[in-house]
Amino acid sequence: MDDAPSSLFSSTLAEPPDLSGTVSLGTRLSIGARRLVTLVVLLIGGVSLAFIVWLLLQRADAELRSHGEEVRLKLSAALDTATLGLADLSQRSLVRNALVDPTGRDAYIRPTLVEHRRHHPAVASVWLTDHLGRPLASSTAVTPGAGKADPDIQELATRSVVAGQLQQQLRQRDGRWRLILAYPVFFGATASAEGALVGELDLAQLLKEPLSTIPSDYRGEVRSGGQILSSTGKRLSSELSVSWPVQLRTRDNGTSHAFTLQVFETTLHALQPVLWVGLVYGLLTAIVLRVARRWVERYASAAIEPLQALKKAARRVTRDGLDEIPQLSADQLRRGGAEVHSLAHSFQTMLTRLQAAHSGLEQTVAHRTEELAHAKERLDSILASLHDGVYSLSIDRQTLLFASPPVHALLGLPPGRTPMVEATMQTLLDHHGRQALDGAIAHAMKAGSAAVRLAVPGDDRGPRWLLNRLNIVRDPEGKPVRLDGTLSDITGMVRAEAWREQATAELRLRDRAIDASTNGIVLVDVRKPHAPLAFVNEGFERVTGYRRDEVLGRSCSFLQGDDRDQPGLAVLRDAIANHTPCRVLLRNYRKDGRRFDNDLSIAPVHHERTGEVTHYIGVISDITEQRAAEAQLRDQFARLDTIFALSPDGFVSFDKAGRVVSCNPSFERLTGLTVDEVTGLDVHDFDARLAQCIEQRNPPGMAHWSAGPEDESEVLVLRGPPQRVLVCTTRQCTAQNVSRVLHLRDITRETEVDRMKSEFLSTAAHELRTPMASIRGFSDLLLMRRFDEERTRDLLQTINRQSVWLTNMINELLDLARIEARKGKDFQRASTDVGELMQHIVASHMVPGDERRVALQVDTALPSALVDAAKLQHAVTNVLSNAYKYSPEGGDIAMSVSRAERAGRPGIAIVVRDQGIGMTPEHTQRAFERFFRADASGNIPGTGLGLALVKEIVELHGGQVELDSERGVGTTVTLWLPAETSVAAAPAVADGTT
Repeated sequence: MDDAPSSLFSSTLAEPPDLSGTVSLGTRLSIGARRLVTLVVLLIGGVSLAFIVWLLLQRADAELRSHGEEVRLKLSAALDTATLGLADLSQRSLVRNALVDPTGRDAYIRPTLVEHRRHHPAVASVWLTDHLGRPLASSTAVTPGAGKADPDIQELATRSVVAGQLQQQLRQRDGRWRLILAYPVFFGATASAEGALVGELDLAQLLKEPLSTIPSDYRGEVRSGGQILSSTGKRLSSELSVSWPVQLRTRDNGTSHAFTLQVFETTLHALQPVLWVGLVYGLLTAIVLRVARRWVERYASAAIEPLQALKKAARRVTRDGLDEIPQLSADQLRRGGAEVHSLAHSFQTMLTRLQAAHSGLEQTVAHRTEELAHAKERLDSILASLHDGVYSLSIDRQTLLFASPPVHALLGLPPGRTPMVEATMQTLLDHHGRQALDGAIAHAMKAGSAAVRLAVPGDDRGPRWLLNRLNIVRDPEGKPVRLDGTLSDITGMVRAEAWREQATAELRLRDRAIDASTNGIVLVDVRKPHAPLAFVNEGFERVTGYRRDEVLGRSCSFLQGDDRDQPGLAVLRDAIANHTPCRVLLRNYRKDGRRFDNDLSIAPVHHERTGEVTHYIGVISDITEQRAAEAQLRDQFARLDTIFALSPDGFVSFDKAGRVVSCNPSFERLTGLTVDEVTGLDVHDFDARLAQCIEQRNPPGMAHWSAGPEDESEVLVLRGPPQRVLVCTTRQCTAQNVSRVLHLRDITRETEVDRMKSEFLSTAAHELRTPMASIRGFSDLLLMRRFDEERTRDLLQTINRQSVWLTNMINELLDLARIEARKGKDFQRASTDVGELMQHIVASHMVPGDERRVALQVDTALPSALVDAAKLQHAVTNVLSNAYKYSPEGGDIAMSVSRAERAGRPGIAIVVRDQGIGMTPEHTQRAFERFFRADASGNIPGTGLGLALVKEIVELHGGQVELDSERGVGTTVTLWLPAETSVAAAPAVADGTT
């Protein structure tokens, strides 16, 4: 036993710690000292070097500013010379006079511009333009004029004239930047800008000389905005620069276009001395650091020599144990100082005490080992008797530390296989089981414990289910050292849970299916009085508005409210009494009192053993909207039938067999065919019958009436009387009972309007062309030949007459179009004495060269009329003018104004009679057509629009126009206007809306 402590100590400390990666104390002292010296040296050197760099940058900035200022002055002088020269040229009298001297300026202005350009090499071109920017002279154009106009020059010159001041524009042409300056040229007599002097400066030429003065070690650039106009040298990535603004000066000492001058110096050139200074600093730093390193290493080695001796003694104890305690010499301890001497004494004392403690510890360990062996035997006996298995694994699950006998039985393993280790569990568990086990172990690593259900191979009824409870065992430092767990067989419990979940899921599925139904489902217990409700689904709640707890236990009769006298209720009672199903329609009421139509179906439910009817199940279907939709559909059919019958267009429908099944009254009216004639005819027979009524198909000029590409259409001209023009459109249908529909639209009036419009345009073009031809012909004669004064005056009078006639025609056309477009809405109606108005018109109406006067007769006590006096005067004046023109050989002209009634309405009749040439009945019918003239010879002047304008004005006043004429006898025109009292009775007529 004497050797026990030393042997135990030796076994415990036999392996010294691995200190291969640990730096010694001497090395650390040496490194620390070297770093301190290096830091001080680098700090001093860095501050000095930064100061030198700052001084060099200041010198470089001063040199840049010196060279740049010299270039800026030269650049400003060159720009000022060019721009002020152009400004002086624009103010010269020679240039001003050239604007108003179109015949003689070519002799002096171009030499002036060329001379100016020769004295200013930077000026590429000079132009003199008029106030619209059109070149009048140029320093480059040889021929008179100025050459082809440049759009930029023209626009800039125009802006200069409008603004009255200098305008400028920078542009690039032929790879060179040009500055265009436009100075307004003010004419002395008017002091207004009448033109512009435009100069184009070649900036490359202008900037070349100032930039050439920059030394070769520097580089210059001139910019405008983001554009580089000129530069010297090649641009480098790292440069120092100084910039100056350079602006053009105007004559009034103002400034104009701005440029930026930049002078660059490479950073390497500016800081070149720094490289030499840095090299010297580097050599000095290397020398200082080398000397300091040797001195520090020598001092550190001497300081730690006693500690090295103490280290060797500790290693000897670790290797040989406490049998022999090493002794340190006093010489070595004295070199290390008081601290090292105290440390060595404490080390010797500690070794002596450890030697004594180990002797008692060995005896205690032997006694505890024996007790643990007995406890293990008892524990193994207890674990073997349990149904649950207990096991212990290494933390990596590769080694089984312990497993009770039930573990093998629970896993179904033979005695030779190791349970619970990772390799075994990989074979026993499926993919999901392995993932679950790995997840539980990961959770236990964080939380300390976990539980997981595992499925291992079982019998023919399914797998065996085990509950694995895990617990992570950690050492005092918190590091996991092993995994302990228990296994319990829970197969019966898992199978019971699965059966219970399946049954619950089926019940939930049935409940969801019933609740998802849009119909209400109810279950009533017929064994109880009044058959109370035993079950209702959510559909019942949605349909009726009652909650489930409000209706369960109540009779369904509350849904009828007070409406108990329904035939369906008796049928329902009989079916329940006879235990038979039935279906009835009931009027039920929701909780909010609103009625709904209930399509109710009920069926008996029998007891599964006795067959007795215990309940009735009912399905409630809310068909309120369905019945409303059916009623609405019937209404729509009725409306469509009415529209079909009243439509002015004809419709014919064919069934799926292609036979006529219906046609509306308009078809009969348009074609003359009756319903009985065409009903039942197939497509070919119907087309043959319709062809008998057709005179022409698709006449020329009617293609625009055809329908779109999806329909078949044609234009039909039916035999008269009356003759009709119809558009026949056939559309194929995909409806169940209709194959196609034939549509007939009457366009007789539209085609007549088109004809009248074409005639109007043709006549208008002819009437307008005639005076224009005269005006053009006589004016061409005047331009091509010289006539004497009398002949010239005669030609001019002809032109004047034709232009006056053309103006009158256009004015009458405009008046007629304006009146028709506005339908009298702009008439200024007022209560007017028509007799007094007629007297004024007759008194002021004079025809040159005609001495006749109108004999006017006005009845007394005439009613007033609500008219626009100016428009009525225009209409009456046209009638009087026709009376004069169409009675050229004389004859009396009479006008009478009297009371007259039309259709029971009081009014005023204005009658104008002449004894002129009159008109034939054919001419009388066309008298109110536009451009129609009874005199085809052209001897009587006129536009043919007068009576059309008269008719439009009178009818918009609610009146009427009548014309009675006889050839060689004369013409009578009657204008009838309603009295003011009758206008209130017929507002539509008075407003001009008829």
